[in-house]
Amino acid sequence: MPAATDEAESVQFFDEDRVRDFAVEIQNAVADENDFRSHLPAWLEQRQEELAEARQDTTSLDAARRRLSQVLARQSRDPRRKEALDELSGACDRWQELTGRRPSK
Repeated sequence: MPAATDEAESVQFFDEDRVRDFAVEIQNAVADENDFRSHLPAWLEQRQEELAEARQDTTSLDAARRRLSQVLARQSRDPRRKEALDELSGACDRWQELTGRRPSK
């Protein structure tokens, strides 16, 4: 019988105002959820349209590719390139002699 008395004493009671406040919080949460769900299809459609537009707009990507092409062409014509590659190859050879491995590129 002592266990039943302990259970009765550990039960927490709430006054009417706290219960009403809690009910209002639940109603507000339901209203927020309903509002979110009602706007979700339009929001998703708008975001999908923005994504499609962004995927179609390759202006900056095209400009970057042109710039890269220009830089690569200029570098391939640079007379110092062969000398630099020869120096790099020599340095890699020395590295391999010291460590037994060729450095990664």
